[in-house]
Amino acid sequence: MPNINEMFPSKYLKAADLPEGGVVVTMGQVIREEIEPGKPMYVLHFQGKDRGLVLNKTNANMIGHIFGGQTEGWKGHQITLVKEPVSFQGKIVDAIRVKPAQSFPEGGPDVMPPQQQAPQAAPQTGSEGFDDDIPF
Repeated sequence: MPNINEMFPSKYLKAADLPEGGVVVTMGQVIREEIEPGKPMYVLHFQGKDRGLVLNKTNANMIGHIFGGQTEGWKGHQITLVKEPVSFQGKIVDAIRVKPAQSFPEGGPDVMPPQQQAPQAAPQTGSEGFDDDIPF
């Protein structure tokens, strides 16, 4: 029996297309395409791949955070595409999310190896370090 994704192939990348653990891709051009009649969206294409990723605001902002807001500057850079469960219209569904294309130490991107830990600040005493100009 065929998989439903094989029965109804898409021109664009879907979360179900990604392998567990994600995939590293090299970005190509961002092109405005009409996804459905009257519904133009931006699609990020990848070098050496047939299907592009329809950009949502979350993924576009993440790529912009990593590589800058000018999409022509994204070309040739690598990102990792991962499948993540997200809340959408009151349901949990799998979605594609963009991550930096680099390896992280065990524990994920928020865990630095001990030799790279930032020094701990000395504890504050009294009113040192307080900013009375914060309006709340």
